[in-house]
Parts: sequence; C-alpha cells; structure tokens
Amino acid sequence: MGDANGCFWRKDWFARDDIRAAFKDATGRELGEPKSQKEMLEIAQIFKGREIDGKTVYGAAIFTELGPEGIMMGITLALYPWGFKYENTPGSFDMEGAVNSPEAVEALKFYKTATPPGYTNAYMGESLDAFKSGQVGMAMNWFAFFPGLCADPHTRGDKIDSFVKPPQNQEGSTLGGQGFSVVAYSDKQDAALEYIKWFAQPDAQAKWWDMGGHSRHRTGRLGQAG
Repeated sequence: MGDANGCFWRKDWFARDDIRAAFKDATGRELGEPKSQKEMLEIAQIFKGREIDGKTVYGAAIFTELGPEGIMMGITLALYPWGFKYENTPGSFDMEGAVNSPEAVEALKFYKTATPPGYTNAYMGESLDAFKSGQVGMAMNWFAFFPGLCADPHTRGDKIDSFVKPPQNQEGSTLGGQGFSVVAYSDKQDAALEYIKWFAQPDAQAKWWDMGGHSRHRTGRLGQAG
C-alpha cells in the first residue's frame, strides 16, 4: 500500500476578493498555488487570525504529533525540500554537517513558524478535522484521504483543491504506505508467505487497484499507474 503526502486548500477562500487583495498588498503577487515552501507560509499567514464565516481561522494544519511517526512525516516535508541529507557521502555514515546542516536548521525553524498556536499534537485525524470544520485554509495529509475530502459535504465541489508540497532549494516529498511482513514467532509462516506470493501477482494487484488500493507493483500498467 503506497502513499504520498500532499496539500489541499479551501478553493472558495482563495477566490475571496478580500483575501486576494490582502495577499497582493502583502506580497505584490497574485494569490495562487505556492511555488515554494516560503510562499506557502506567506499564504498561511494571510489566513491566520482572519474571520471567515463567523469564526477565526488559521493558515495551515500540519503534522505535530508528539509520537515519532506524525512529527517525522511532517518535519521531513520541510527538511527534504530544503536539502536535508542523512550523511555527506552515501554509505559513509558521516552525519556531522549533513543532518545538522544550515539548510536542515533553517527548515526546522521554518516548520516551527508554520505551526498554528496550540496545535502541538496533531496528525492525520486532527488535520482532516481542522480542514473539514473550516478552521484552516490549507492542510497536509496523505493522498489516500483526498477522495473522502472531495466527497465530504463541508469541503466537496468548488470548496477544495490540492497541490503537491512545493520545493524550496530542491524538490522533495515524504513517501508512506503499509508493507507486508511475516512475524518471526508465528506458527503459520508458510501460509503467510504463500498469501504474499499470491497477492504480489500482477493480476491480484490489478484487481486490488481497481478496488481502491494503491499498488506499488512495477509491472505493466501498475507501474505506469503508480
């Protein structure tokens, strides 16, 4: 099950004359899909503290979960586009100057600045709730949730649009998904392996894709689709 992280925004809010005028006054540019991470923050700041439909709203719902998965999936969406690396030379494990590079530090400071006040333990569900309830103009989440957002009565139709997280110093994104594994202490390892072999067949993967799965199989049309 493969997935990737992207962004969605309130298309109807972006079309409002007052918001478009405020953004033009602040930046000198027309409001539209951000071309960089910093442009995305500029858009978020236009929404921050503004009253829309009778409530005070904020710019963007991002991942801040205190657990390791949520915060890592969020922060790396800033780190990678800034140019973060795990090591200076692949395979050398020389992390000094790579993990803590000036670009990585700048990306972390940027991510902290982009966090709405009090929004300090949020992941997938909180991001979806904030967007659907009209609390934010933009949000990040996995593409697998986008069909549900487009069908939701509060955000469907001309109220929603999406975009890939923009670059900063380079292109970069966070990939996610769910994999297969066989538990070492299971007494049914042979059966589990047989199931995996069957499920990995192109015909089985194609049927799963047609049912809504996100296959990462690299054979035939599955490779093209994925």
